[in-house]
Amino acid sequence: MLLKSKKIVSSKSFFWQMVARRKGERVVRKNEVENVQQRACANRRERQRTKELNDAFTLLRKLIPSMPSDKMSKIHTLRIATDYISFLDEMQKNGCKLYGHSIFDEKRGYNLQTAFNMWRGNNGYTPISGPPPLPPLQSIHIPPPPPPPNMPPHCLMPQPWYLPCPTKQEYHDLSNSSISMNPNPNQLTPIHWQ
Repeated sequence: MLLKSKKIVSSKSFFWQMVARRKGERVVRKNEVENVQQRACANRRERQRTKELNDAFTLLRKLIPSMPSDKMSKIHTLRIATDYISFLDEMQKNGCKLYGHSIFDEKRGYNLQTAFNMWRGNNGYTPISGPPPLPPLQSIHIPPPPPPPNMPPHCLMPQPWYLPCPTKQEYHDLSNSSISMNPNPNQLTPIHWQ
């Protein structure tokens, strides 16, 4: 009898385990369906967002002036747009003048595209806002790099000797003087500045 009751208990527990498994399978199946639906909704939202972004870039490409050589990728479009905003800001500050000349044409009105392409071709530098000029060179001396460690002396090159840049007067004097050629090309003639 004891054996029979164990079988009954074990068969009852087996039954409830099967019921629980089936419920779990239903829950899992329901969760899988929900996951698929959520993923489909997220994909739909992402496609809509991407479409809106691409539409905005298409509109921006139509609004900004560009050159035929421009590769109108998204990043390039944004760079041109920021340049165009800087150009328009500069035009407003300078009274619609580019390099001191008005961009207004009596027949066509404001020709912003041509003016922008000229401005952009000059990297946005105007004579007023351009980089400062480089100072004149008085002398040029570039020291040689240090020799590698443990280099034998016969492998070292002699250190170069640099001359100062001539002034305009010295250059004029040198260009007007007759230069005599050295008869022996293997022998160097030293140059002495006055």
